[in-house]
Amino acid sequence: MSVKRAAAAPKRPPGVPRSPARSSKISPQVIGLALQQMGAQAVLFHVQVAEALGLNATDLRCLVIAKDGPVTAGRLAEMTGLTTGAITGVIDRLERGRFVRRRHDPLDRRRVVIERTGERDDDVQRLFAPLAPGMAEVLSHYGAKELAALLDFSNRAAVVFREGTAKLSALLAARRR
Repeated sequence: MSVKRAAAAPKRPPGVPRSPARSSKISPQVIGLALQQMGAQAVLFHVQVAEALGLNATDLRCLVIAKDGPVTAGRLAEMTGLTTGAITGVIDRLERGRFVRRRHDPLDRRRVVIERTGERDDDVQRLFAPLAPGMAEVLSHYGAKELAALLDFSNRAAVVFREGTAKLSALLAARRR
């Protein structure tokens, strides 16, 4: 006679706290700490991806921003908090690596826009692919409403970070003067 065993719970990675029961109240501080930990791990992963592509982490972030469509160097500087001189260096490196190209804006030939070439998209995708199964497993623990809440949170948090970057950039620019 065979005895069915309950499936073992997935092993928690080191440093990941046990999730509180769904009915327990979670403080903003606990969420903030968890987000800091996740953010730190994401940054470390992106640094490794960038290195594998022959870039630095800032170059990779700019490449991600350019994924949304053509962007001017000025807008890229504004979104990242970098100076226009620093952005020129980023664009030069991305262009040398065949990730982006400069082209004249069809609406205003005086402006130059940066757009992804697509030539290296497979290289980028191959480096991020190993995360997909783990992320799919993590997301499988949530229902449709929870996933919608996670998406909403992520989009809103991105706006907060974008605004925070702009404010900090302005503060740093004022200090440099």
